[in-house]
Amino acid sequence: MNIVVLTGGNSSERDVSLSSGTLIHKALVEKGYQAILIDVCEDLPVIENKTLFESRKNFIGDAAITAKPFILNESHQAKKGYFGQHVLDVCKMADVVFIAMHGANAEDGKIQAVFDLYGITYTGSGAFASGLAMDKAVAKQLFRQNNIPTAKSITISKHDKVEEIFVPCVVKPLNGGSSIGVTIVNDHAQLEESLKEAFLFCDQVLIEDYISGREFSVGILDRDVLPIIEIRMEEGFYDYFNKYHTEKVSEITPAPINENKAKEMSELALKAYDVLGLKNYARIDFMMDENGNLYCLEANSLPGMTPSSLLPQEAQAIGIDFASVCERIVRYALDHRI
Repeated sequence: MNIVVLTGGNSSERDVSLSSGTLIHKALVEKGYQAILIDVCEDLPVIENKTLFESRKNFIGDAAITAKPFILNESHQAKKGYFGQHVLDVCKMADVVFIAMHGANAEDGKIQAVFDLYGITYTGSGAFASGLAMDKAVAKQLFRQNNIPTAKSITISKHDKVEEIFVPCVVKPLNGGSSIGVTIVNDHAQLEESLKEAFLFCDQVLIEDYISGREFSVGILDRDVLPIIEIRMEEGFYDYFNKYHTEKVSEITPAPINENKAKEMSELALKAYDVLGLKNYARIDFMMDENGNLYCLEANSLPGMTPSSLLPQEAQAIGIDFASVCERIVRYALDHRI
């Protein structure tokens, strides 16, 4: 089987994408697949079709997640188009493309729409569902309409006149991930700086009620709900730096909660997955307040995919190792291709 692991891109989560892609590629090669790793935005040399996938080549080299999110530089901004030279041609040659990308142009459904037009089989959810999940305001509206509890929120644009805003609150870019540009605002004096930070990454910002309590995540693989994971911080919150560059976070799976609450959260996660139309795999994030009330924060249609990421940890808890998770994702995409 010939597989393209497609990674990189030009979103603020580029480094996270490269890390996911590198480890997915390594896992699939170890499973015996003819997989190559390429950066969606970088040009490829002209390669002999017959030997391309047999080479199992990593075309990007080593990858590491930097301490700060990726920001487009002048050379990236000056480039015309999104796909590197020959990238689409190579994707069309593959049996399946594993989308190992996070953030804009991947989680918002754009690359899925292109692949649909070209008849390219790919992993993860379709274009429409991806777009719904990526737009936090739309997703939360769908949650409310389907009795999935979620925090109260408002959406503002860059040039909106900001009226009185409730505090404490969480300020986050409307279309983002990895907690990039997210801040917790405890008083109105912090609000202006928090909005400025969020607007660096998106023209619209979501402001939602701050829920004090415990944080959880629920992975879904082929509609199988995985054991719940709890995220505990020694200090601060689960932001970009703490996700990838600190030891002050503990991730516990299965989460230490009672059976009834675990069942409720798992059912809500699958309901959110279905309401958004997600497929193949995803991760749904929750908060539980001091009274045991659950709040669905958001859905991740392309969750982080390294062995230490949340969904693979949940799978490992029931004996599914990282390479097998990657293989199941590929098999689902092939079995359900249009």
